[in-house]
Amino acid sequence: MMNGVAFGKEIKKLRKKVGIASKELSQQVGKAVTYVSQLERGLIKKPDYKTSYQLLKRLEIEETKIDGLLDYFGIKSPEREQAEGDWAAEQAEFYWLEPEKARLKNKNDRLHQSLKMLIDVDFSAADKLISHIEALTSDKNKFHFLTSLFEYDYSRLTNEERANIIATVKTAIMANYTFDEYGDFVRKETLK
Repeated sequence: MMNGVAFGKEIKKLRKKVGIASKELSQQVGKAVTYVSQLERGLIKKPDYKTSYQLLKRLEIEETKIDGLLDYFGIKSPEREQAEGDWAAEQAEFYWLEPEKARLKNKNDRLHQSLKMLIDVDFSAADKLISHIEALTSDKNKFHFLTSLFEYDYSRLTNEERANIIATVKTAIMANYTFDEYGDFVRKETLK
């Protein structure tokens, strides 16, 4: 990254090439008559983006190349500074999330291992569980239902409380569903 001193030298080189006086160039960009001279002598260490952009434009640099040239000298637009600040903040936020992400990945790995073991121990139960979870992740509404269902930590409940939840779910489901002649679970209204 360059600086204002190097940018001032570049302005002087370009100004001489175009053949414009420093006082005139200063006035064209709305600055005091001494501005360009001070910039060229390295007295302005941190030139602002808007003025720098206008200087290069007046010195016949193509507009499509101005931002790249300013970036080379470390002169950034307010929008770019904001975007870089936002990016840095996001990275800092992600940095703090890394331990949490690692913890969740470990839990996911353990869950995956448990499901693999269940497949070996009780294929039928594993098939139902995995198939039902997969079905509940097939669209947004079903996925929302699944995540809503697991907003609660059922492991803290007593056996009796968990049995009550299962009984309530079965009652609600069986009010609208049944098994057809093939043993498939279907809505009652489809059998009529």
